[in-house]
Amino acid sequence: MASELTMVNINNDKLRTALDKLVPARSPASLKIQNLIIYVVSLKPGFALNSEFIPKSSEMIFTINECDDIADAIVKAKKIEEWAVSYMLVLFYKKYGAVDSKSHAWQFMSAYLQIILRITLREDKHFAKVNQLGVRVRMGLNVHNPQYEILNDLIHIHNQQNTLAGVLNGIRQYETLKKQSEASGEVINKNLAGKIGRIRLAYEVVAEDKKFVGKTYSKTSNNEAFKSNLDKFYYDSEDEPLRATAFGIKHQNDNVSYDENLADDDPEALLDNDFKPSKHTAKSSELQQWKLKNNYRHARRNGFGFPTSLRQLSLANIQMLFNRLWQLLMISNDGSRSSYTVILIALISGRRVQDVIYELGLDKGQRTWLSYKKGINSSYHTLNITVNVTTNRRSHLLPHRQSFDREFTLPIPIEIQSDVC
Repeated sequence: MASELTMVNINNDKLRTALDKLVPARSPASLKIQNLIIYVVSLKPGFALNSEFIPKSSEMIFTINECDDIADAIVKAKKIEEWAVSYMLVLFYKKYGAVDSKSHAWQFMSAYLQIILRITLREDKHFAKVNQLGVRVRMGLNVHNPQYEILNDLIHIHNQQNTLAGVLNGIRQYETLKKQSEASGEVINKNLAGKIGRIRLAYEVVAEDKKFVGKTYSKTSNNEAFKSNLDKFYYDSEDEPLRATAFGIKHQNDNVSYDENLADDDPEALLDNDFKPSKHTAKSSELQQWKLKNNYRHARRNGFGFPTSLRQLSLANIQMLFNRLWQLLMISNDGSRSSYTVILIALISGRRVQDVIYELGLDKGQRTWLSYKKGINSSYHTLNITVNVTTNRRSHLLPHRQSFDREFTLPIPIEIQSDVC
């Protein structure tokens, strides 16, 4: 069944309908680009379209300035997604020059356009993949973009295989190898496997006639657990339901004393009627004032000047504090040495003293953020630290400052290794 679906006949009427959708009449140089598509598709007849019923088109010639003007017009019109094929083609033409039947790049583009036309002829929600296909090629035209290797490998795969089934199999193998190399750490994780997967899926839609399956959303246990932990209390009332909300947050992973947290973030519970408010209380100015005030309480913590807050100290003062504790540790006896060790680990890890004491009281196999590593010649303890930041996945920053993970390990100083056993 799949082999029968890899080829479809297309006449001039169907082709024009698809081209009008891909390259609308209001887009720049629409007629010339449509004729360019017809000419390029004819370079590799029978890949995914039986184009013998399509009238032949003459070769379209574009100058570099013309390509730049068309690309600029598409960008200025903010139609990069709607006119993705036009944008892709003019940039591809600018990169590889005039259409050449012997060029591996244009042979690839012939097959690529046939895939795009087949998806367009389906007239279903798979049409969104056309923009993705255009993005993959456009990004691959930039030699400084990691996707540059995807485009080159796609051209190579199409050069090695003449059938849609063969190319699809080659893309699948390419995707598998890329996933394995990224997972094993053999190459820097450039997240290319997922981008190859989008191309592979588009080819599968054409080769295997895949139906569109949309995402379904349902309530999960995590959502229910989150909702159950909200500080909301409901009261029965004769005229309207009422809800009391305790604004603020609970601090469990810092060194701030309870009294300071109570003064800072734990105001009394207030009745709020936005559960099902009546028209008389729907826009309560008093309630809005309380909400705004409580939202800014945490931001004003530094202004309180609490002496136990390390944020009141400058970097130099913190370094002086750490240096003094380290000196006391070096001259201390066994009785007070453990106390200095706990405080120093708290400063290094950023955790509460109570958490450090609890972690040190556990067996090595039960500890969570204090790990015991066994090396070839020695064993040592490390801190497992998670930085709560957003992972940067912008590919053009990869060679410079792209982050791949939020966790790192920090070895504990050799001088206190024996104190944490």
